[in-house]
Amino acid sequence: MNSRQARALRSIESALSFLKGPKITVPRIASTRADLEASLARLKGLWVAQSSAFLSRGGDGIRAKNARRELRVKQLLPIARRGKLLLKGLPGIEDALRVPHSRASDESLLDAAERIATEVRPHAKVFVKSGFARTFIRDLERAAEAFRRVSSAGRTELSRSSRLTADLREEIAHARSIVATLDSMMLSEFDADTSTIELWRRAKRIPAKLGRPRAPKSTPPTAAPD
Repeated sequence: MNSRQARALRSIESALSFLKGPKITVPRIASTRADLEASLARLKGLWVAQSSAFLSRGGDGIRAKNARRELRVKQLLPIARRGKLLLKGLPGIEDALRVPHSRASDESLLDAAERIATEVRPHAKVFVKSGFARTFIRDLERAAEAFRRVSSAGRTELSRSSRLTADLREEIAHARSIVATLDSMMLSEFDADTSTIELWRRAKRIPAKLGRPRAPKSTPPTAAPD
């Protein structure tokens, strides 16, 4: 929930609090107030879910970053760079062992892992003789699978977070439309009661955004008398 949405939520809570006062006993206002209460409950539920999704995305982001580094830096780069020397002269080996840039897409990195594993498999003994572990291809494939899983989970959580953000935005708009309906009812019922109307307007108003206080204008120094 962004700053404006949070301020809109506070205004809805403020409007509801005012409408529960002893003076507001008009049945149609009470009925519409119940609609606003239901909307507020949905808003709070969406807010909690969105916050949870945001935290989950943060954890997924760290896991994805670590899994990407494990695959690209610890597996692909050593195999590719050493392989270009060990297999030098083989047709197309430079392109076959090309590792995508660190900012490449997840799909590009996974495609490269599959391509490089396929390319070096027939020459595994050459790599082992040069000091690579006997399981180096299996280790590469396991790192690729781990990255695939965490990347997929991150995309799922991102989709969920985006959906919750849209739902939250729509519910706030719905709640504000209920407040507008209540506003017309309040004006109709309390038109002659200016103090009640003024208090209601203050209650339903979205608070202004808080910013940095303006620095006071400096006063030019007064010239010393001659």
